[in-house]
Formats: sequence, structure tokens, C-alpha cells
Amino acid sequence: MQTRYIVLPTRGFTAVEPYSARATLQFLSSPTPAATARRAGELRVLDSIADTGAKLVALAPARIAELRRTHPGTRIVPEVFYPTARAPRPAVREAAVSQRTAATARTALLTVVLQSNGQPLADVEVIAFTDHAAGRGAAGRTNRRGQVRLRLPTSTRRLERLYLFPRAD
Repeated sequence: MQTRYIVLPTRGFTAVEPYSARATLQFLSSPTPAATARRAGELRVLDSIADTGAKLVALAPARIAELRRTHPGTRIVPEVFYPTARAPRPAVREAAVSQRTAATARTALLTVVLQSNGQPLADVEVIAFTDHAAGRGAAGRTNRRGQVRLRLPTSTRRLERLYLFPRAD
């Protein structure tokens, strides 16, 4: 069974003199995806970023030691995939309009549209902060006309922060 590795020069992603030995330059420039053997256990180049650059290769794990011995200074690292990092969404911790200030509140109508053609965007989560540090604000979701109604104090002249999160399909 073959495993995928990334073969790199001693420094960086492409081998250049004087930072790479001539043998490393020759080794990295010799295997290409079209020229590599397809026999089991042989080094097979799957992709390359440049003639003397990093190569994605398939090779039997038992052959790694031999490759390192015959090409010292060449870095061979296993291919690794990491999950996508996701930041937590901001959340309103305190409503901008409380029961005691409800009488002085107003409803703000926001419309979310595409900039390119003005088409309304439905099902977009809208989070508006009047005081971000305190977590004070209002949140809602747009309707099919791209509109959302948010209850804000009448004293609100501008929003500190406004976040829009479209529905993830």
C-alpha cells in the first residue's frame, strides 16, 4: 500500500542554489507525474508546484528510510489534512430593548440585498450590536423579501457592529 508524502528541498518550497545541494536540485527536477513508474512500491509523483519544487508523491512507507538515505537533506513529510477552523458567531447577551425601556423603543427595518443586482437575500441571520463590549443588541432573520425587523432604543443613532450570516446550504 502506498501513502502520500510531500517531498521538499532543504529550505523553502523550491530548490535554488546556493541553499540546495546540486543532488537535491537534480532529484527534485527528475521525477515528474508523467515520468514516474507505476509499479507497486515505486515513487510515483502525483503533483508538483515547480520543476525543482515540492512534489506530492505516493510511496510505500517501507521505502521512506531508503529515500532519506539516498537523498539526505531532502525533507519528506506525510500529507496531513486539518479541519477548517471556525470562529464562534457573536451572540447578543442582552437585548438592546428591555421591558422598562420598551415604551421608548422603535422597530428598525433592515433590508439585505446582493450588491451586484439588488436581489433580496432570504434567511440571513442579522446580528446588530448597539454596545458590542456589553453584548447588547438585537438579532433576527431576514424574510423572503430580505427584510428583518430589529427592536432598538430610540436613542440609537448608529450600530457599533452589524453581522450578516447567510444560511449554510
